[in-house]
Amino acid sequence: MMAIDMSSLTSSLTPIVLIAAAIGLLVILIVYLYSKYANDNRYSAWAKIEVYQLGVSLIAFGTMLILINLICTSGYFSDFAKILGFKSTGEALSFKGAAENYLKQSAVYSYNVFTSAEYFYAAYSVASRYTAYLCGNSMGGAQVTAPGPLNKVNCIMGSSIGAGGGAGIYVSPMAGYGTYMSVVSFISNGALMSFFTNITSYFLLEFSFSGMLLFLFPLGLLIRMIPFSRRIGAALMSIGFAFIFVYPLVLSVFYIDYSNAKILFNTPQVLKNYKTKSIENAAVSPDVMGEMWANLAVKKIEGKTPTIKDFVQLASTLAHSFLLSFFIPMLAFVITIGSLNYMLSLLGVELDLSRLLQMV
Repeated sequence: MMAIDMSSLTSSLTPIVLIAAAIGLLVILIVYLYSKYANDNRYSAWAKIEVYQLGVSLIAFGTMLILINLICTSGYFSDFAKILGFKSTGEALSFKGAAENYLKQSAVYSYNVFTSAEYFYAAYSVASRYTAYLCGNSMGGAQVTAPGPLNKVNCIMGSSIGAGGGAGIYVSPMAGYGTYMSVVSFISNGALMSFFTNITSYFLLEFSFSGMLLFLFPLGLLIRMIPFSRRIGAALMSIGFAFIFVYPLVLSVFYIDYSNAKILFNTPQVLKNYKTKSIENAAVSPDVMGEMWANLAVKKIEGKTPTIKDFVQLASTLAHSFLLSFFIPMLAFVITIGSLNYMLSLLGVELDLSRLLQMV
């Protein structure tokens, strides 16, 4: 992952900041001169406050450049992991790169859960709907064929015509698999929701370093340097600052904790077995009648049907997927939104963001 070119960024943002500072100074100077002309200390006091706020804005701009360099420079994250005592992964990562790796790997995990669940659903659907025409008592232990040689022949040939009660019976030997289909459908929907949440989080991370970085933060800085619009500018700067710094930092911390331990991103055997199997393979089933052929058909279908042990393991992967792709990205988002109040306070502005946190 390529880091942001700091020299290009500085050359792009510095003229905007200088123009905003010049406009702010011009307005402040005009108001200050008017206060001297009108002999009104209220305007001169206001001008002094605005000079102080202009200095705060310039300091915020310099701090932003330093933090972007910290977040986006390759190797800083790896060095930070070593300081905390984690083993090196052999890759020089930035904090932003670590956040991207976390979201990518968790998205792959959730996608594998979804594709495996789709195969399970198709396989259980085929197995539960399969019917066989049986005679004898090899399946279920019940005598389903009326006595008589003609009836025996009719049953073997797959005929329902027989004297004294019919030659055989239609059964669904694997109908019990249908009880698992609702649970598998829930697993599939849960994994898909986690996957979509993960993709949304990845978009938000990338947008933070493109749209927010190159538009929202400079715009807020420009507006804040202009008198009478400090609150709006501070709000825009705080949003850009939070998603540029806090959001990737939180995600990268989770990547430090679990990447080296190989816990969260370890693919279970059930996903390795079924993540690449096509649904069409699960739907291949013979259409036969007769006891001997039915037994062979059941064995063939069961060979393509996941076992109960596989089913239990798949159910456990949903909780893992939810933790990776939904809970942790949403936790990072909530922490980012919660940090806005502190950043607004540093910029000298108080805004009520309680309703925004309630929406989250």
